[in-house]
Amino acid sequence: MDTNKLDAFESIFRSADKPRFEPGRIELAKALIVTDQTAEHHQTAEERARQVLDGLEGDAPEEFALMGPESFRTVAEFLERLGQAAPDLVVTHRNLFEDGYRPQHSLGIYVDEMTQATPYPVLLLPRPDLPEEKAILGRTSQVLAVTDHMAGDSRIVNFAVHFTAPGGKCILSHIEQGRVFERYMNVIEKIPSIETENARKVILDQLLKEPRDFIASCIEVLQALGGVDVELEAVVELGHTVDDYRRLLEQHKVNLLVMETCAPDQLAMDPRTYSLAIEFKRRPLLLI
Repeated sequence: MDTNKLDAFESIFRSADKPRFEPGRIELAKALIVTDQTAEHHQTAEERARQVLDGLEGDAPEEFALMGPESFRTVAEFLERLGQAAPDLVVTHRNLFEDGYRPQHSLGIYVDEMTQATPYPVLLLPRPDLPEEKAILGRTSQVLAVTDHMAGDSRIVNFAVHFTAPGGKCILSHIEQGRVFERYMNVIEKIPSIETENARKVILDQLLKEPRDFIASCIEVLQALGGVDVELEAVVELGHTVDDYRRLLEQHKVNLLVMETCAPDQLAMDPRTYSLAIEFKRRPLLLI
């Protein structure tokens, strides 16, 4: 077999080797509410958590524990107490234990440590001092899963579906980073042996085809399993992150974003994910 035919055969074989969605059960028996407010506000903190968690498509937490500022004095003590509690889910708010906080720059050291140094998913609520009319709290009828690597990412899909209220919509989004794509295309344009216009179309089509095929497998598998009362929708496009997600949030009236914050090969949250988490202050975020 000549080299050209061998390369063509290998390409066909690889294109047929598609990642498939693997359904998994999310266990959330115990939720730990972490607040920097004093004891007289603890009931309010639980009420805010229940506004989001009651009535999920998957099982909502059966037990709510609470950890207040009297439980620890330092970040290290906080992480130790968190490990002892071993919750299935942490519920807290952004810029925890920060006076004079700067929400335009940071989520706060306590939130950063929770998302990077512990295995617990974190439901991050708007700050309690945000005016009630500005905070988006309530039934999670419109959930948006945020990623630029949707193909093969069953975990974020399972969490997003679990946190969608019955009868609601779960939007599985993959926004391919336009700036990165253009940077590679600028290199390709300088290679005389490559026909640029065709390369642009073929490469982009393949980049978007893989997440579309994966989301199609999610829908197929979940429909075959049955018992999931959630509408799944795919959004796969080339874009520029914050502006595109802001448009999606408003267009779909999203009331929960689901984002991955810790990869095995990372020491900190992905900068793009972090910028989105800082940007969207009014909505709850599920950081997994």
